[in-house]
Amino acid sequence: DLLDSNLVAPADVLHNENGLFCLAKKEYAELKKDKDAYPGYNSEIITLLGRFNTAQSNGLLYKFSALPDMFTKNSAIIALLKNNQPIPASDIKKFASDKEWRTGFYASLKKIKKTALFPREFYSQLKFAESYLQNSLTGDYEVDIKSMQFVKEKTAGINGRMKRFYIYKVVLDYDEDKTPRFAVCGAFDMDKSIAEIEDEDLDVFLNYDEEYSLSAIDD
Repeated sequence: DLLDSNLVAPADVLHNENGLFCLAKKEYAELKKDKDAYPGYNSEIITLLGRFNTAQSNGLLYKFSALPDMFTKNSAIIALLKNNQPIPASDIKKFASDKEWRTGFYASLKKIKKTALFPREFYSQLKFAESYLQNSLTGDYEVDIKSMQFVKEKTAGINGRMKRFYIYKVVLDYDEDKTPRFAVCGAFDMDKSIAEIEDEDLDVFLNYDEEYSLSAIDD
C-alpha cells in the first residue's frame, strides 16, 4: 500500500528481498503441507513478491501458482502476468471455467490489460450471468445452490435504456425444501459482445416467496 501511494520508494523495500523470500518460502511450505492452511498476509506477500520481478521472486510465484488453493493460485498468477511471465493456458482456463471465479478473474485481467488471455468460450453474457448469479446468491443472499438452470432472456427499459436480463430456475441446497425458485441477473448491455457488468449496474434478484413458474416469467 505504501509503495502504491509513493510513500515508500521501491529501493527501500528491495534491499529487504532476502527477508521476504525467507518468509515466502516458510508460507509456501505451510501451504504445501496443508492445502487448507492460509497463513497471515499470504496474498500481500505474493503481491509484494511480484513487485520485485526478479528470477528468484518469479520462481517463488510459480511455486505458489502450482498450489491447489484457488485464492493463492489466483494471486500468484496475476502477479506473474503483471510481470509478463508466461502462464499455461490450462491455468487460465481453470479460473474461466469456474463459476465462482470467472467474472472476478476477468476483472483482474482487465486491470492489467491481459484480457486477450481469457478463453473466448467463457466470455459471453450467458457465462457471465451464471457467474454473477452464483456469487450474488452465495454472497449477498447467503444461500447454497443445488442447481441453476438457464430458462430464457428478456429485455427491459432501465433509466431510459434497453438492457438484457437472464432468467434462471434455481434450487437451493436445503434438505427440507427442494422447491425451484425464480432468479434473474442483469442488467447486461444490448450488445452481446460486451459480457461484463459494472459493479454499480449489477442486479440479481431471487424470489424466495413464490415457487418457480414458467408461465409467470413475463409478469
